[in-house]
Amino acid sequence: MNRPRLLITSGPTREYLDPVRYLSNGSSGQMGCCLAIAALENGFDVTIVSGPVSIEYPSEASVVDVVSTYEMYDAVMEHWSECVGLIAAAAPSDFRPAKYSTTKIKKSADSNSMSIRLIENPDILAEAGNRKTDQQWTIGFALETDNGLENARAKLKRKNCDFIVLNAPSAIDSEENSVSIIDPNGECIDTISGPKQAVANRIVALKSE
Repeated sequence: MNRPRLLITSGPTREYLDPVRYLSNGSSGQMGCCLAIAALENGFDVTIVSGPVSIEYPSEASVVDVVSTYEMYDAVMEHWSECVGLIAAAAPSDFRPAKYSTTKIKKSADSNSMSIRLIENPDILAEAGNRKTDQQWTIGFALETDNGLENARAKLKRKNCDFIVLNAPSAIDSEENSVSIIDPNGECIDTISGPKQAVANRIVALKSE
């Protein structure tokens, strides 16, 4: 009997300004890794689409390595139809430089500042939510610094998610996390703090019960 396949996004993405500099964030991929472990233990096969990280994912998972948000978008759309669910734990860059320099950007003797114009990247979670069938589900993460519940509820609706996991910047590159889980009606159904593996176990249980 075939096991259902779960798609997990994990880690950061990088948006290069030139061959040596890029925009990114401190996401480590630890939560994505913990989610993969929990999913495998709960009877799922797992595909992880991961940005650049230094951690090792479970050997039983299929890992698709990407760098940019566009690459992560393409990989998710390629594999989404094969999967019953998506847990979007990655922290893809929302913006990318409007122009890429093929050579290293040099300091200018005439100026002590530089402006960079940014343009929006595709919204991976929203597009997956738009494409999902009645048999598929999506769980997103909302990392907020203020108005957390309000912003998470708006994201839940805007991205057509089944659940949203609200957390804070303190989760970045940390072994622990503190989250609130918000259901399709916008109600906070659970809060959990502790090691990321315990948090991941609870998230996967939302669709394993």
